[in-house]
Amino acid sequence: MTGTKGGISDEDLVHHRRDTGRVRARAAMISQDGRQPGDPRRAARAVITAMDLDPPPLRLVLGNDAFDTAVSTLRSNLAQIWGYEALSRAADFPTGK
Repeated sequence: MTGTKGGISDEDLVHHRRDTGRVRARAAMISQDGRQPGDPRRAARAVITAMDLDPPPLRLVLGNDAFDTAVSTLRSNLAQIWGYEALSRAADFPTGK
């Protein structure tokens, strides 16, 4: 059962919030047009070059900020995985029995 607030249903509010978020996101993208550090033409060339590689990369991170963020995130994730190595490995059946 959906409630109403001043004649506006909960569903209407959800759609409004989502649409408002889209409008804000679009406005933010438009405001950055021409000011972003990434060059769309260079990005397109990089993608085309990557597609011609043998083998092509499974993942291609474009731009300095994106690359630095990806590497930082991967290092952090890997550190967390190594931190629980013993617990992770303990989930297997015992060997040698």
